[in-house]
This record gives sequence, structure tokens and C-alpha cells, in this order.
Amino acid sequence: MKVKYLPSNLSRILQNQAFEKNTIGQSNSEVYQVKSSDAFLKITGKSSSVNLQREKEVLEWLSGKLSVPKVLHFEETGENTFLLISEINGINLADCVKNSKVKENLMDDLAKSLKQIHSISIEDCPLQQTLRIKLQNAQENVEKGLVDEEEFEDENKGKSAEALFDELIESKPDDEDLVFTHGDFCFPNIIVSNGKVSGFVDWERGGIADRYQDIALLFRSFDFNVGDTEQFEDLFCRCYGIEKLDKDKIKFYITLDEFF
Repeated sequence: MKVKYLPSNLSRILQNQAFEKNTIGQSNSEVYQVKSSDAFLKITGKSSSVNLQREKEVLEWLSGKLSVPKVLHFEETGENTFLLISEINGINLADCVKNSKVKENLMDDLAKSLKQIHSISIEDCPLQQTLRIKLQNAQENVEKGLVDEEEFEDENKGKSAEALFDELIESKPDDEDLVFTHGDFCFPNIIVSNGKVSGFVDWERGGIADRYQDIALLFRSFDFNVGDTEQFEDLFCRCYGIEKLDKDKIKFYITLDEFF
């Protein structure tokens, strides 16, 4: 297929190459694989909740620190934003775990990979995703009608976004254990090659936040893609180095994600 509305600069770079639409994950942007260039093209409209400008900034800051896509081109027009990035070799973890043998071999590597992200120094990091900022953004999404109540977790079905946001505020943690986080650490965003984690994609939400931002969404994704979460929890805690999981924080950050 071809994308009809590429701006002229990007069109010259891609030289009318063919695209294949990527349907993995739940992104609010259009994602295309550039068939002969080992690259992906992301496109959002101006009204989209996805901020490709921010993803560009996160990827550029992470360059040399972690295995992430390289920014090849960024462009904005009056209607759309375009981000062209390099491909990370491998397949996403959601597809990998369909093979039970691969699943067993990956769990240790997965926990260590997340700890690697969380070990990146935040001393000079300008990318803030602290709870104050996240709650402010969540409230704005509620006020703008951008929260999809039909996609709520089963336990939140039937609640309005306003009511759930009030519950979220009431359960807000008293502290934040701040590290550098991915922000959306779920199986489709984890790339695997030769049985090992080879890199990470979709960094728009990356930045300084509580480590449970990632841990919570990883556990939710594990439950969705594999099940048997309790067995994974024990292995994860041993490999990551957690003595006791904070179940309240896990529940809070899963609920917080309902607003994004």
C-alpha cells in the first residue's frame, strides 16, 4: 500500500516506497512499516492524543544509552505529524510468547531488561513524567473527552471517566520511587531477537516516574498475553530485586493508564 498524504520532504526521502500498516498494539497513531528500508513511519493528526514530538525527544535523549529506534526524520504539516524511525531487529514479545518454550526462557531476561531501563541516570534528564504531571494530563484528557470509557478494565466498566478519576485521586500513593521509565512497558513494545530482548519501541511516555509505572503495566500485559501472573510475579521479583511487591501501586498505575 501507499500513504497518500506524505509531505514533500518525507516523500523525497522515502521515494515512493511501499508500506504495510502495523496493527500491533493499541496506539492512537497510524504506524506503517516501510517495506524496503528497515524503518517505521508514524503519523498522527493534530487532534490525536499521541505526541510524536515528545517521542522524538525521548528517542534522541536515549540514543547511546539503550537499544531504541533512531530518529530518521521528523516533520509537521498543518494537519499531521510524521516520525520516521529505524527498525529494531526482532519481533514483539506479544508474538513471541505464543511459543511456550520461548516464554519460559524470556522471563528472566525481561525483568533484567526493565531493571536496565530503570538504571539509566536521571541526573540530567529533562523528560518528566512524575505523578503531578501525569495526573494533570489525565485530568485534561477527562475534560477534553479523550478518555475511552468503553476500553476500561473489567472492574471499571460502567464508570464515568470523571468518577474513576475521583477514585484515582483518592488512592494516590504517598511517595514516588523515581527512576527513568518507559511509560508503556507492555509486550507489543518489547522487541525480541534470538530468544533475548533486543530493544524497546513506542517511547512517547518515557521519562522520570515511579518504577511501578512500568511494573504495573508489565504485569497487566503479562496477564493479558499469558495468564498465570502469580508464577511470573515470583520470578520477576527475584530477577529484578524486589523483596515485596507494592500491590496498591500496581493497582493505582493500572487505573492511571485508563486515562491515556
